[in-house]
Amino acid sequence: MNGNSFTLPTPTRNGYNFVGWYTDSGLTTAVTLTSGKYKPTSSTTLYAKWTPINYNLTYALNNGTVSPANPSTYNIESSAITLNNPTKTLTFVGHPNATAEAYALEGTVSIGSNTTKAQTFAGWTEGPNLYSSTSTPYKASYYLKADGTETSNSEFSIYQITVKPNTAYTLINSGGSTSPAYVIYNSSGTRLTGAAYNNVDVIKFTTPANSSYIRVSVVTLATSNRYDKEVFKLIEDTASTTKTIPTGSTGHKSFTAHWTAVGATLPTVTRQGYDCGWTTTANGTTKQYASGATISPNDINESWPVTVNLYAVCTPKKIHLTLDPSPGSGGTLNVWYYYGTSKFYSDSACTTQITAITKH
Repeated sequence: MNGNSFTLPTPTRNGYNFVGWYTDSGLTTAVTLTSGKYKPTSSTTLYAKWTPINYNLTYALNNGTVSPANPSTYNIESSAITLNNPTKTLTFVGHPNATAEAYALEGTVSIGSNTTKAQTFAGWTEGPNLYSSTSTPYKASYYLKADGTETSNSEFSIYQITVKPNTAYTLINSGGSTSPAYVIYNSSGTRLTGAAYNNVDVIKFTTPANSSYIRVSVVTLATSNRYDKEVFKLIEDTASTTKTIPTGSTGHKSFTAHWTAVGATLPTVTRQGYDCGWTTTANGTTKQYASGATISPNDINESWPVTVNLYAVCTPKKIHLTLDPSPGSGGTLNVWYYYGTSKFYSDSACTTQITAITKH
């Protein structure tokens, strides 16, 4: 304080920015400061002016689509906001495959119409992923069973993550079979509870009262299905199909949409003289799915784009011929060959090539 002049305090208020001091309750006349100081001429009441802080709302939809009615910002004075749920439909699109078809001698691939399948919305979660694929595993090349047994397996690694007691979590499944699991321990390393993944996409659980950390089995191979290590998530929150931001809330918020995979029927692909199917790898040569087959939910992960590209893989059919080199003699010859080729074999495995047929 300098004489009757002094610096006014800067107050704080949750969810608000302080604008300044005003001399009237209607907040129309700002206090006049001289060199940053206030000098009242008589007893007076000053009024603080506040504006609510606008916080960002962001949505990670895992390639789903949500209504633009979901707001991008809110503040402490906003009415309660209930998020609109997203939708997601996969479209399977067939394509020729130059590499896989390079040996074809004749004919063209015929590809059926695109197929679609809606995926099931599993709920919103709010919060970051506590697992990172770049972190060092607790035990590499091992997987964990629900009873806490740790078994050597080169396809898995066990990760250890700190958790809070009495807290809801959502685990986005990784593992690919019924055996790998998650197990929750107390600070002394005693197993409290655990469960196998059982091929469930979205697992919800609440940690016991004295929980300290969780161990989880994660596939560490580079794969294209939903058990990819990049798909795995552990989020502090329960996935819910109804997510509301109550009036009076503060802070930036991020919501992630999760999906339960639904199997789909794939397009057909045919070629004269060939057995055809699909691969999800461009220019791949290994058939993953038959023409018109149903793709299993186990092969679909929630981060898949809405357009799933399939590439034709066609292999020549094996053809069996019965030849009669000497008509009327009653003798016949069984011959096998692959469509489009000129080599003939005397056995169904096509290992013994016939170089000549002689009439007796």
